Amino acid sequence: MRNKSGQSADSVDENRRSFLKGAMLSLFSVAIGGISLERFFVPTTRNVPVTSYDGKYPTALLVDPDNNPITASEIPYAVPSSSSYPILVFNYPLQDEPNILMRLRNVTIPNAIHVKNSQGGIDSITAYSGICQHLGCTVPLLDYHPGNSIPFEAQLIGYTKSNWPTYGLIYCKCHGSQYDPVRGPHNLYN
Repeated sequence: MRNKSGQSADSVDENRRSFLKGAMLSLFSVAIGGISLERFFVPTTRNVPVTSYDGKYPTALLVDPDNNPITASEIPYAVPSSSSYPILVFNYPLQDEPNILMRLRNVTIPNAIHVKNSQGGIDSITAYSGICQHLGCTVPLLDYHPGNSIPFEAQLIGYTKSNWPTYGLIYCKCHGSQYDPVRGPHNLYN
């Protein structure tokens, strides 16, 4: 029995076999090459503790570029009308694990540090991981957008000034994960 090209149904198409062998060899080469190139793309500080580890997480002291400790009054704060990104990013407990430090004016967040502000109200200072829970995207792809700063990506999924949270969201530009800093570190949409 013969097919349309006149070959026997039992015969082997050598061109196809050669192509498949070449494709498999190429894929294998790319995989091996990727493993060896990993050392050039993975930071040397990966999994290196910020300080020595004694069974408890150490207290971190955040300093400015001149090595002076940052005080609570120096942490930028967000109010509902903020349009800038008032956050500090720091690495803790490892040198390649970013965190977001933020201060929200006149709001009380559970488990945060509470300080009196210059207007007599209470501010909450809190830190959240700068690594998205969804697929691990990190700062700057995971960033804070305060009350008057709706990112373009959030507008695409339907956010407007009328339904954007009062204090904004920590928003992941990779896949749209959203975290309300007032409600805690839990993804609003899993």
